[in-house]
Amino acid sequence: MNYTSELTATHKLFKDASHYYGARVYHDPNADYHDRRNCPYDEIFDFLFVKTVKDKLRGAAQTEYIRQGLIDEFGGVEDWDSYIADSIKRKLCNLHGRRRRFRQKAYLNDWSYFVTFTYDDLKQDEDSFRAGLKKCLSNLHTRHGWKYMGVFERSPSERLHFHCLLYVPAGEMVGDLIETTDFNFKHHTHKTAIQNTFFLGRFGRNDFEELNSYEIGYGNTINYLLKYITKSDDKVFYSRAVPSFLFCNIEKDEIQSEMVDFGLKFILADDVITDEDPDGVPDEKPDNNTLMS
Repeated sequence: MNYTSELTATHKLFKDASHYYGARVYHDPNADYHDRRNCPYDEIFDFLFVKTVKDKLRGAAQTEYIRQGLIDEFGGVEDWDSYIADSIKRKLCNLHGRRRRFRQKAYLNDWSYFVTFTYDDLKQDEDSFRAGLKKCLSNLHTRHGWKYMGVFERSPSERLHFHCLLYVPAGEMVGDLIETTDFNFKHHTHKTAIQNTFFLGRFGRNDFEELNSYEIGYGNTINYLLKYITKSDDKVFYSRAVPSFLFCNIEKDEIQSEMVDFGLKFILADDVITDEDPDGVPDEKPDNNTLMS
């Protein structure tokens, strides 16, 4: 194949579980980008849709549950079947986009730990835990170069947790990692965990599980997190400098193979990215202050 016409343009660089690949950036000036404004029924529909997902309702049962909820709220003022079908399609398309974006970010960036944070009632309540942990992680990103991506989730007992992938640069860990042993009442056994004293003192229990590239690419870590994206409508929280893709110009000698998947894509050599920080922009590190502020 003659690569010249394809390789002179800028490409988007992605990574799957094992390889980097590039896809040419196309821009269609005639494309119709539909800006959908929320209609008055969307908020109630979203609430009902999440309820059907949690209750594992599908097909006709899901449609009937949502229809009855909309009728109870608004009456028979609309062709509900048409609205529900279009709205479910919209939700599934949005969910697919969120899952795809999550995988792209997870595979492209380096991660040190898979972490679960749980608050202690003596230290936080649910609202302060959610707001305080987000602020704390944001400050750790700014001041120590940490990166994170994760989602809040409720356990079967309705207790709020935060599951995330965490990148900690060498020498930038705050607190100490200590081994603790607790009794697991669910499985009636003792469980050993690695906890960080900084978060233990401020929020409560935290489990730091060290990751490697194999576990990210082929383990269950990503699917475990995606499970929570699927079963709730809560947003995923990302730090800055966690890109989904990189812009690049691909050289012919960097190409190992090619494939067609909704367009031509180039499989690249594994060493095409050599910088430790793939976005190439080092984070500024100001003086330390209180990380909860």
